[in-house]
Amino acid sequence: MTPDIKQISVKEITTLPELEAYLPPLDEIAQDTLRAEIKTQGIRDPLVLGVLDGKKIVLDGHNRLTIAKKLKYEAVPVVFYVIQDITDAKIFMINNQLGKRNLSTKERVLIALQLEPELKAQAQARQKKGKADLEQISAQGRVSEQLAKIAGKSRDTISKIKLIKEKGIPELIKITDEDISINTASEIAILPKEQQASAIIEALRKPAITKPEDCRNFTCGAVAIQNNAVSISFDATLANIELTDTEADNIKMLRATADYFAQIANDLKQSAKLYKSPKEPKPKREKKVKETKPKKQKKAKVSASKQKSKELLKMLPDTLTPAERQSIKESIENLPPRKQKQAIQQFLASKQA
Repeated sequence: MTPDIKQISVKEITTLPELEAYLPPLDEIAQDTLRAEIKTQGIRDPLVLGVLDGKKIVLDGHNRLTIAKKLKYEAVPVVFYVIQDITDAKIFMINNQLGKRNLSTKERVLIALQLEPELKAQAQARQKKGKADLEQISAQGRVSEQLAKIAGKSRDTISKIKLIKEKGIPELIKITDEDISINTASEIAILPKEQQASAIIEALRKPAITKPEDCRNFTCGAVAIQNNAVSISFDATLANIELTDTEADNIKMLRATADYFAQIANDLKQSAKLYKSPKEPKPKREKKVKETKPKKQKKAKVSASKQKSKELLKMLPDTLTPAERQSIKESIENLPPRKQKQAIQQFLASKQA
């Protein structure tokens, strides 16, 4: 449904300093740009007003109204938004700012936390109404759930950043979600304040991973090889994906996170190639010692041959000369016993012939 745009006199519009405090100041360049645009094209986007105590108060368009007054506008285009109290006005303004600006998780939560006192007061006021309004109180949910919904972040993230803001030293909240992760900062915040500075320095020494696309060829420090071990360290906030109400942003965030972890997997593969474990020397095979069979002792046989030769030599005829006896002895001494007798017979036969 298209909102009903009306022309309202600038004199009827009221600005509340309490609400203006929620607005980020425009720098000079932005002011000059907006002034030139209104001067040449008029106010294209209507102001958003709410009625509180009979007054038409500005919820969105403070800067446009200021410039319109300087340019002598008598009336400006407006639309009305229904609010019940000042807390509703603040919730609208913060939701409006969060929707317009590109903010980090820390910035979104810190803006939302500005509403905590009002939300608590609102919840207490409802509780005083009694049991009749229990269903309404339940629908509103706890304050932490409302803050999480406004910031578009989880209750866990809300509680961690609140802890950092309340317990941490000023330097800690400044670098949270920029130089160190929210998880790391929340761990530092629970330390005694005198120990937090040194803990911050130690955290800053570690490789920071802020953008998945920066993680290339070990530049993000997610994978490292140290002391014969592969270590993995990544930004824990990327493992805790907080979805928003915008589908396109969710898809972009999920894809970026998927690419990031895919790169870690690739780095692990590369580290496996770079790291070579020392090869253990192969155990030397023991050479089998061949069992040598004991040599046959020929001594006994030789002795038997000599003994037989002596007996045969005694049987030789006395007609043989000593030289002939010596010749027969040498020729049969190394022969087997059965051949010694044949050799002697052949010698005697040759001599008779």
